[in-house]
Amino acid sequence: MEEYTISEASQICQLNASTLRYYEEAGLLPAIKRNQAKQRLYTIKDLELINCVKCFRELGLTVAQIKEQMKASKYEVDVQTILRDHLAFLYEKRELINHNIEIIEKKLAKGKEK
Repeated sequence: MEEYTISEASQICQLNASTLRYYEEAGLLPAIKRNQAKQRLYTIKDLELINCVKCFRELGLTVAQIKEQMKASKYEVDVQTILRDHLAFLYEKRELINHNIEIIEKKLAKGKEK
């Protein structure tokens, strides 16, 4: 099984080494294997998980949301469930934004009447 150092993994995933360490410390990744010198060694599966986390972050999921999903699934990513949950969250957020837009538009319209 091929293993990668943190600098190799950061290059492959296009993330800083500090971000990779943070993902592990925050519980977004399982404990990463270490060598005798205590250096992290990433497997292909680890790199796949990192790329999933990266994708979910780019979609706007919070660290807490990703962590909850990862731990619940024992780091076996169920992309469909995560995306469905996030879509529901976005719909709720859109409703709130639309409501706030209506309030602001009404206040602006009242201001024009004066």
